[in-house]
Amino acid sequence: MQAEPDNIYRTAPAELLLARELAALDPLLAGIYGRHGLYIRPQYIPDVTEPAHLLGNLITLYIDTPYRFAGALHCVPSQLPFASDSFKLILVQHAAENIAEPVLFSAELARVLAPEGVALILGFNPFSAWRPWLALQQRRLPGSALRLQSPHLWESQLAQHDIDVMQRRYLGAFLPRAADAAHVPDDAARSLRWLAGLRGAYLLIARKRRSTLTPLRLRKAPRERTPAPHLVPGARRARP
Repeated sequence: MQAEPDNIYRTAPAELLLARELAALDPLLAGIYGRHGLYIRPQYIPDVTEPAHLLGNLITLYIDTPYRFAGALHCVPSQLPFASDSFKLILVQHAAENIAEPVLFSAELARVLAPEGVALILGFNPFSAWRPWLALQQRRLPGSALRLQSPHLWESQLAQHDIDVMQRRYLGAFLPRAADAAHVPDDAARSLRWLAGLRGAYLLIARKRRSTLTPLRLRKAPRERTPAPHLVPGARRARP
């Protein structure tokens, strides 16, 4: 007999949704280069699988409490211990919905993301039919208190910090389910595209703008002119 899940992310519908998310991330991560990346997720979500990224180092933090991250290091979401413009990639998977201050968290993400860096943000879609199911799971499972954040709110918060959302995708099934549905005919698939915004999860692909500040050029000090000699009163210049 299968054991009962102890959190939302270990339920069968959520595990299927997470698998869809990782499948959507693979081609995106394969094209990102750089020295450092940051991956933030709940503790119960498995790490990104190979082929993942082409980064030199991927730092993984998971949510220990709504006010604290753990993993590679311990910190608070509103004060990430990294220098500004540190990461070429930031991957946030179901993190904002599990922390207490998502606005301060988004500002910190913007600070540590490098210019021209990419942010990939995943979360439950609050406008989908998953919302009542999530509410039921939160009452049933201990320690589950989600604060769903819409992709539109993410976009407005990131725009305040010069990060533009280039693409918004919706992933997963329309209804929570434990197994893949049967093949959908082409005609039905075309009609379902109009309802894509009702799928269970969203993926935002965002990029930080290049800095528009240019270093100031210091003007060279003007050359001092040699003062013309003054003649004594009554004296005359000598003719050549």
